[in-house]
Amino acid sequence: MTFTTTQVLDTSHNPYSIQAGDTIVDIASAFNTSVGRICNDPANQDILATISLTTSDQITLPDGTIHNVKAGETLQLIAEQAGTSPGAILDVPINSDIVGKIDLSKVNSGFVTVPTPEVYTVQAGDTIRKLAQDKHTSVGAICALAINSDVVALVDLASIKQIYVHFNTPYLVKPGDTLAGIAAANATTVGTILNRPQNAALIDTIDLSKLASRQITLPAPGLDVSQPVQNGMVVQAKGGASTPLSSSSPVKVNGVYTSENRRYYMNPTRPSHSLPQNFLSRFPGKDTVINGWHSRYFTFPGECAWYAANVLHHCLNNDIADNPKDPWAGVTGTVQGQTTYKGDAKNWPKLCQPYIGTGVQAVNKTPSVGCMVTWQQGIYGHISVVEDVQAGIDSAGNRVVLVSVSEYNYNNDEMPQYRDIVYPADSQGTPIIPDGTDFLHFTPNWKP
Repeated sequence: MTFTTTQVLDTSHNPYSIQAGDTIVDIASAFNTSVGRICNDPANQDILATISLTTSDQITLPDGTIHNVKAGETLQLIAEQAGTSPGAILDVPINSDIVGKIDLSKVNSGFVTVPTPEVYTVQAGDTIRKLAQDKHTSVGAICALAINSDVVALVDLASIKQIYVHFNTPYLVKPGDTLAGIAAANATTVGTILNRPQNAALIDTIDLSKLASRQITLPAPGLDVSQPVQNGMVVQAKGGASTPLSSSSPVKVNGVYTSENRRYYMNPTRPSHSLPQNFLSRFPGKDTVINGWHSRYFTFPGECAWYAANVLHHCLNNDIADNPKDPWAGVTGTVQGQTTYKGDAKNWPKLCQPYIGTGVQAVNKTPSVGCMVTWQQGIYGHISVVEDVQAGIDSAGNRVVLVSVSEYNYNNDEMPQYRDIVYPADSQGTPIIPDGTDFLHFTPNWKP
C-alpha cells in the first residue's frame, strides 16, 4: 500500500487519510515513527478512544512494572496514575496486544496526523551524540526509529559489562548479546536504554564513521507531547537531549498564548537564575555530580527530584534538602517491588511542612513563577519547576490559567522537557487545582 499525506502549513505534521485495511503499526512504519509518538500527538487523541481494555488485559509500564487492568480503566488513566504517557506504554514492545486493540475504522475524523521526519546524510567527523544535540533530539529518539536499525547495530557491547534496562535494574551483558535483544527481553526499548544517563558508555561505542555518506532519519520535532496530569490539560511539551530548551515562538491553544518571559532554569545563557553551564552536558559519565553536591541525597541523575533539588540549590540558593540535621535521604521501603526513598517527589509536600515560615514560604494550590509543583500519581510521584503562569480565556469564553513547567523524567526517560498545562479557573481567575497537586514555595537564599 502507498501512504501519502495532504501537505499543510505545519511541515512537521501532516494529515494522513485512513484507508480500509490500515493498521496503526503500518502507518507508523510507513512514516518512520512509532505508534506511541502518533498517539501522543494531541491531534490524534481520538485514536486512544478506540482502545477498549478488559480486566483480562495486562500492561507492562515503561519502568517494567506489570499492571493488571481493573474494571473501567482506560489507557489514559493508567498512564496518568503511573506518571507516564499512553504513547510511552504503547511503545513498550511487549504491549503489542494493546496496540492491536486500536481500531482505526472508529476514528471519527478519518485522519491520522503523522510527522515529517528529517533525513540527514552522515558527514565525516559526525558523532551520534553531537548530531542529537545539534538536531534538538536524543540519541535514544534517533535509534528508536525502526529505519535507523543500522545505527543501533553499531552499538558495540564488547567493552560493556552491565546495562541499566530500567531505573535501578542492571543487566549483566553476556557474550552474543545485542542491544535490541536485551531491550526486548526486558520489556523496554533501545531508545529508553540509550537515554539512561547510566548507559552513557553505550553511546560512545557508536561509530558513525562506518555510515559515512549514508542517511539517518531524525525524529520530527515537537512530538514528545506528554499527556494530561489529572484535570490539567497539557497543550504542548518541548524537550531534547542536552540542548538548552527554549521557545522559538509563542504557543497558542484555545486563544491562550504562553509568555516568552520564562525563567528557563535549564538555559545556561541566562546565568542570573539558571543552572550551571555544564548542567545539560548529558552527564559526561556515570553518576556525574554538580559541584559534588547532589549525590548525597539525589543519587540518580536524570530523575525529577534530582532536577528539582539542583534548582533549589543552584537557582534559589536554598539548601533545605541539604540539611544535615534533616536529610531528605534514605530508603523508606518497597512498593510493587520498587525501592522507595524519603526524597521521592510525592513526599516533598510533607517534608516541607516543618519548614513553613523559614525555608518554605507556603504549600498551597497557587502557582507562581519559581515555585515547584508535585503530583501524587505513580509509585514515586512527580515534581516540576514552574517557569511561567498566565491567565487567559479559552475558545468557549471560560477563564483558564496556563502553567508552564520545566522538568526531568516525566516519561520515565530521564530527559528534560517543558510542558504547558491548562487549568480551569473560577470567576475571579483563581486556578482550580485538583487534589494531589501541590505548589511548593521555597524561601530564596535560605540555609539550614
